[in-house]
Amino acid sequence: MVEDEGARLRVIDLPTLIAVKTRAGRPKDRLMLPLLVATLEERGRRGG
Repeated sequence: MVEDEGARLRVIDLPTLIAVKTRAGRPKDRLMLPLLVATLEERGRRGG
């Protein structure tokens, strides 16, 4: 949970988001998966 301007927001990490979208299997989620996976790989290469 994070708080922003008084609003409490629930957040998940990138690997969990990828897993959730993979399981959901909706067309809009499948379209985003390559970008999310590429982002995760780039973060891995940069060590962050």
